Amino acid sequence: MQAHIVIKRKGNVELCGVISYGISSNVYILRDGKSALMVDSGYGPPYSNMLESLKKLNIKVDEIEKILLTHRHRDHINAVKQIFEENRDIKIYVHRGDAEVVQKKLKLDRDKLIKISNGGKIELKNITVKAIYTPGHTVGSLSYIWEDVLFSGDLVFANGMYGRTDLPTGNITRLVESLEKINKMNFRELLPGHGEIILRDAKMHVKAALRNARLKVKRKQIEVN
Repeated sequence: MQAHIVIKRKGNVELCGVISYGISSNVYILRDGKSALMVDSGYGPPYSNMLESLKKLNIKVDEIEKILLTHRHRDHINAVKQIFEENRDIKIYVHRGDAEVVQKKLKLDRDKLIKISNGGKIELKNITVKAIYTPGHTVGSLSYIWEDVLFSGDLVFANGMYGRTDLPTGNITRLVESLEKINKMNFRELLPGHGEIILRDAKMHVKAALRNARLKVKRKQIEVN
């Protein structure tokens, strides 16, 4: 089950969300007129259906020009294959740390995949999104920021929750460093890869996640000693 919502409008720019329940990730779409970019794609059938979700949001699949991936996991990237069946002109953005895995999983041609690093900017008409390198959940995890909105992928969630680090290339110490990094940034809204979206006072949730992650690191250190 999914919720399809318009999160905010600013001038001609509209921010929409597909809030997922279960195995598929949340998906966010920034649209300026007939041009749009997507942050993550969700899992795709049978767990989600982005073509149907786009219809519900009154967005045509050929309006999607760019997909910004937060990391390599299937629940965030798998629906790219479904979207590609309708629009093969889309460019896919990913950090080089996860690029090879993404390319193999999606069977992408190299010219469709754009490697982006910390501070890189993705522009689309009046929209400018900045990539932030936030490893920990995976070695190539990215967050993205647009104005006062942070798209955090699986780095941090609502209510002090943070991404798991027990999967390949996960690292709790690096995740803490990434949380410290975004905690120094200015944003008001938090749009995570799963669960509840936060439309005000987002830093409170990040600070809580940072405290919880630091406690986990301390517990691990005690166990080792």
